[in-house]
Amino acid sequence: MRNKFLSLIAAGILTTVSLGANRPIVTSQGAFTLIDYPDSTSTQIWAVNGRSEMVGVYVDAAKVTHGFLYKSGKFTTIDYPGSALTLLNGINPNGDIVGEYATTATGPHHGFLYSDGRFGVVDFPGATSTGVVGIAANGDMVGYYDNPGRGYLVSGDKFTRIDYPNASPTVLGSISPQGVIIGSAAVNGVSRAFIIRRGETSTYEFPGAAGFTNAIGMNAAGDIVGRYRDAAAVSHGYVLSEGKFTSFDCPGSTFTGATGITPDGDIVGRCTISGVSRGFLLKRGQQPRYTMTDLGTLGGKEAIAYGINNAGVISGWAAVPSGDQHPALWRDGKIIDLGGLAGRNGSGSIPSGSSQIAVTYELDKADPQGEDFCLYGTHRVCVAALWKDGKYTQMPTLGGPNAIGYAVSERGQMVGSSEKASVDPKCKAPQRLTRVPTIWDTDTAIVKELQLPLGDSAGWAILMNDRGEIIGGTGDCGNTASSINGPLSGRRAVIWENGVPRDLGNFGGEGDTVPVGINNRSEVTGSSAGADGLHGFLWSRENGLEDIGSVDSDANGLPSSVNNARQVTGASCDEQFNCRAFIWERYKMTDLNDLVPESASMYLVFATWINDVGEIVGWGIDKKTEQTRAFLLRPAKSSAVSAIKTSLRPRILPVAARKLAERPKATTVR
Repeated sequence: MRNKFLSLIAAGILTTVSLGANRPIVTSQGAFTLIDYPDSTSTQIWAVNGRSEMVGVYVDAAKVTHGFLYKSGKFTTIDYPGSALTLLNGINPNGDIVGEYATTATGPHHGFLYSDGRFGVVDFPGATSTGVVGIAANGDMVGYYDNPGRGYLVSGDKFTRIDYPNASPTVLGSISPQGVIIGSAAVNGVSRAFIIRRGETSTYEFPGAAGFTNAIGMNAAGDIVGRYRDAAAVSHGYVLSEGKFTSFDCPGSTFTGATGITPDGDIVGRCTISGVSRGFLLKRGQQPRYTMTDLGTLGGKEAIAYGINNAGVISGWAAVPSGDQHPALWRDGKIIDLGGLAGRNGSGSIPSGSSQIAVTYELDKADPQGEDFCLYGTHRVCVAALWKDGKYTQMPTLGGPNAIGYAVSERGQMVGSSEKASVDPKCKAPQRLTRVPTIWDTDTAIVKELQLPLGDSAGWAILMNDRGEIIGGTGDCGNTASSINGPLSGRRAVIWENGVPRDLGNFGGEGDTVPVGINNRSEVTGSSAGADGLHGFLWSRENGLEDIGSVDSDANGLPSSVNNARQVTGASCDEQFNCRAFIWERYKMTDLNDLVPESASMYLVFATWINDVGEIVGWGIDKKTEQTRAFLLRPAKSSAVSAIKTSLRPRILPVAARKLAERPKATTVR
């Protein structure tokens, strides 16, 4: 994740300590585990992501406040260089952390982003103090400035005020992957929680609360946590899920406040026991469940969905009455035919965050070499194009007639494969021209070939993350193939880092290793041939290739995507390639057919994409007609909140951002 306006300071982390876990305390709400930084006098947890990575603050024996990351049973102190105090307030699925620091114990606070081991300062323009409290997967941040507190959103390098009418203060809590913002506002001495969703504002109070309810944490399913005060001025934690409130308290506490919630419903926060502030994790033992929607077609019988962005925009293809496959977009419950320029077979790939789509479609022109590049059986020329705001821009090739566009990145670059003009004797008929991994600048329509590993002469690129890292497969024209309507193959799985290819390795088999998904933590998923079938893998720089297995005794694992919460989707298949859609998370593989209602209209065959909201798309077989259909799975817990919509909306006023001056490198980090 990157923000253009941030001045980044390289910084190390000095202190990492392990913690012997406290024994969980089982209650009717779930199992509470108290979490204390070793030898601290106070510990508070303020946020958690889908990987159960937690951030918060602790106070040492010298009464100095430090930030910490708690991950896999280990604490790591993270202090802003040269600060007198540091607070860590939020963490997103990528592991990017936000917070605030002060250079003196009583001095003004400055916000910061901590990403890839470096700090970047975030100061609201003209403010005397700033804090950052939440960060979404795409890097959008929310926080406060000045006192009494006023809220803001920063996206890219643009600040936007969020001031609740007549409130003193406005306190923002967090921002979800969908861009939903929660917080609380005090008006005439009464503090209520509020939600801003698509410009609409709702407020609510915990039933029976005595003048105070806040909202601090929210997961992708729309569950909200916070705290409220009763008539005796005692604070209790609560969760709001599916329109229902549930109150809870740490056992033996006099104060409980919930601050974060994971995608599967586990809650973190802080509580006071015997006068000491302690962090907690409440494991509620919930299993995600999904509702299923048949996305429909364009009048034909079949459809397949390939990708969904965090805003819920879906792309793929759908059949028209003639039987042709047209690029399709599903948005707000409606299907849109994107085949206007093509008129023939085509498909849309994974949509970017701004809903730009890489589209590959046939021209009404026979291939001069007799090739069937897109495997539609028509032997027409196939081209790559960018679909943006209802308009197509065709991308050039590298000399041959055909090209495929697989995805558009947040940087506005498209990746795929393009033919060269020369005939390659290693190609397998009807293919004659070599295809190579390609990147296009969609603004200038300039096309470039990606560097190939030594000894390779062909390949394809399928996806680019927000870091600019690209994945694909390489080999020669005979053992490497790419198509919009058929399987991918490649003898070598590659990640391009700053344009340089790196071999991801394999499991020792003789066949292909095919990467298909990458997240913003540089984790790659795909499949690699082993002696006993195709093995699904998750690759990271730390661990290399990890075999993630398959469902039950299936022989083949075919992952297709990995989101920033390290959830992997794909298909698990037996020896005859009878497949079922799966989700893999926390080293557990689950058949998605077991997570939808028994009354679902289709059998889920392949889960092609999962976004950071936890929404899944793919294709299945209609149980009655046996036709191929596109599906959307949503977490079953409703994101709608049973709240009273107010006639007052926060004033949202744009404020020009200012570039921050380069700051000196840190000399010490606690």
